[in-house]
Amino acid sequence: QGNAIAGIVVAGILVYLRYRESEKDKLETPITKEIDVHAHEHMGNITLMAVAGGIGGAVLFATLEKPELISQFISKPSLGFSHLYNGLTIYGGVIIAALICYVYFRKNKLNVAQFLDALGPTVLLAYGIGRIGCQMSGDGDWGIDNLAAKPDWMAMMPDWLWAYDYPNNINGEGIPMEVCNFEPKYCFRLENPVFPTPIYETIMSFGLFAIIWNLRKKINIPMMMFSLYVLITGAERLLIEQIRVNTEYGNGFTQAELISVGLIVLGVAGMIFFYLRFKKKQPHNSTE
Repeated sequence: QGNAIAGIVVAGILVYLRYRESEKDKLETPITKEIDVHAHEHMGNITLMAVAGGIGGAVLFATLEKPELISQFISKPSLGFSHLYNGLTIYGGVIIAALICYVYFRKNKLNVAQFLDALGPTVLLAYGIGRIGCQMSGDGDWGIDNLAAKPDWMAMMPDWLWAYDYPNNINGEGIPMEVCNFEPKYCFRLENPVFPTPIYETIMSFGLFAIIWNLRKKINIPMMMFSLYVLITGAERLLIEQIRVNTEYGNGFTQAELISVGLIVLGVAGMIFFYLRFKKKQPHNSTE
């Protein structure tokens, strides 16, 4: 459940340490001078902004995906703001965090292309790790019902990798469990087993990370690495959405599917655009 007082205390300690750091080199008589601030020295600010924008964006997009949460909160404020945090949307976090960081980079005249090229592989790795949490907690990111028999080629793999009923899921969804050692609200399992899509995404993300990590030294075109990341992350999410439970936005499309298609288009367009721009800047060899 967390602890609000502990959160405030920890935040206060962090603010105090930041203040002490800023005061450490303070002179009795202020002077003005120009200093070089290297790119890596901005990482503290970038990380803080990315975390704040990521959480805020994830909550915002999750709320847009379930607009009934807003009406419920307006009609019954006693539910508290935590009522709006009923799930997070990864794309919302990535989009808002990226926009905030972009503004910061432009303001401080940092190389956006280098940052984004370095960001792509790390986001894939982080996404895969995050989905492990989704799988273990049972937060609703599971797939559609899977009542089919486990295929022969998965005979040596555990049953939960094919179909899983998420016992003790944190959403309290499904039917009551006969034996449970947790709080009553966590003593539920799904009535029918479903595709464990979070673990599928973990496997795909780790595999794609390995591929793009091995390609990083072979790609010397700015923004090509990031465009490749955008393409494959869109393709991965579009693929998994075919067996995943999600809110549809009409015509059978989910929010994630619509964003995924856009990412695929942007990824392909970016690879073509940055390749042509790179080739155009290269000196032409003339023969006489």
